[in-house]
Amino acid sequence: MDFTPLELEKGASRWNYYAAVNLVRECEKLALSNDLLKIPNTFTRIVSESYSKAIITTKEILTLLYHGYPEGAMALSRILYESMVIMRFLYVHRDNEQLLERYIDDYYVKVSRDRIKYCNYLLDYSQSDEEKEEAQRLKIEARKEYNNLKDKYSDFLSYN
Repeated sequence: MDFTPLELEKGASRWNYYAAVNLVRECEKLALSNDLLKIPNTFTRIVSESYSKAIITTKEILTLLYHGYPEGAMALSRILYESMVIMRFLYVHRDNEQLLERYIDDYYVKVSRDRIKYCNYLLDYSQSDEEKEEAQRLKIEARKEYNNLKDKYSDFLSYN
């Protein structure tokens, strides 16, 4: 489904595409003005990181809409909505440091599992012994991080 530039411009002006893009740019400036690593509060850090991800998702939605892919934009809109629901839940429980810490640690559990999978891939497909040794070292590191988190939350997690 290809659209002419004139058709794209008509659609963009009909639903205020450029106003939305300018709003997202302003939000992006705000997000970039904060140094996330300097934010001490767990809740504020979660909100800042989620806000940054929401900006990226919104830009992707606008790009898909502009180019005539409303189904893809709707799929990303659902992801954005789910993120807002999670943020609302975390906002209601913002004083519960233990909950916020578990939320962050869950992210690191997923990252560790992904790192282990990637290292397995590197071990299977690397050409040189040096690359395989480095992949093995990184896998051991990721496995250690994963096991530490798994042990910390053995009552909550059912990961293998």
